[in-house]
Amino acid sequence: MTEWERGIFSSALEVPIELLVPQDRGEIGRVLEDAEFAIVGLVKREHLERARRLRVVHFVGAGVDHLPLDLFRERGVILTTGKGTNARAVAELALGLILAHLRRIVEHDAILKGGGWVHFVEDSLEEELEGKTLGILGYGHIGRELARMAKCMGMRVLAMKRDPSRGPRGDADFVGGPESLDYILAQSDVLVLALPLTPETEGILGEREISMMKKGALLVNVGRGKLVDEAALKKA
Repeated sequence: MTEWERGIFSSALEVPIELLVPQDRGEIGRVLEDAEFAIVGLVKREHLERARRLRVVHFVGAGVDHLPLDLFRERGVILTTGKGTNARAVAELALGLILAHLRRIVEHDAILKGGGWVHFVEDSLEEELEGKTLGILGYGHIGRELARMAKCMGMRVLAMKRDPSRGPRGDADFVGGPESLDYILAQSDVLVLALPLTPETEGILGEREISMMKKGALLVNVGRGKLVDEAALKKA
């Protein structure tokens, strides 16, 4: 942790605190043993089991499927997250991946670096985003931010969320519930997964769902890997 980061924590709190910062991953368990409040990223259960004094844990990301929630419940530990704070960064990444694929940026960069610059690459025509349909599964902070960006690029946006009646509609042209999945799959030129990993969403994109997608459609997953049946994806 830098001095600037230490200053941010110290100035944000009205009471004096002692900051314990592990210098390497081997020190995480030892540091947590003495902590009452912890700010964590990727941390192992074995480390948290040693933290008998913990009262509050703040996870810097959004998805908590990797954290020992049962342990927190058992010990009465309060868990908070950074949900929404990284939405723009993740949405920009998703849009960047879409652009990189449709505009063949990586492919053409490799050709240029290899000394093979040409004005036309056969079977490698770039595509524009304008007029294409973007499907977003998971319309939370990330999904809404991506929809806003995509609309600026002239895309039609179809989104799916657990309960369409809750939360802002954002910039999507269509927001439906789980029953709209098949419709979105069949319509989308680009499909982005921005769902949390839950028992309901694990494997949501299986063989049947993949078969319903347009031929040549682009799939971008900025959620969890287990949202997709990888065996079915390879088969497709």
